[in-house]
Amino acid sequence: NKSNTWRKRNKNDGKIDWRMSAITIHNVVRGLTKPYIGAHFEYKGEIIKVWETKVIRGGEKNIEPGKVILVNNNGIVVKAGENAIRLIETKPVLDIEPGSYL
Repeated sequence: NKSNTWRKRNKNDGKIDWRMSAITIHNVVRGLTKPYIGAHFEYKGEIIKVWETKVIRGGEKNIEPGKVILVNNNGIVVKAGENAIRLIETKPVLDIEPGSYL
């Protein structure tokens, strides 16, 4: 009688909203990483799964969330609502230029 129920997870639970803080995005990715369904976002009509991230503290404050700040061998750095996040492992591998928006 004192228990409660929760709805079943659906696809939207793992959708990344770049307006969230980098820590929140990182925790969503950690909570849904393999063997689970994975966090994701859509880019050019394709679903991109995110399997590993790292929070990048500080940086520019006047950049819109979702803007790609840096692309290098260590991953893709994207501005989040607060701080930035490095996308270390995505599937498929994302081919994108700095200055693009996700």
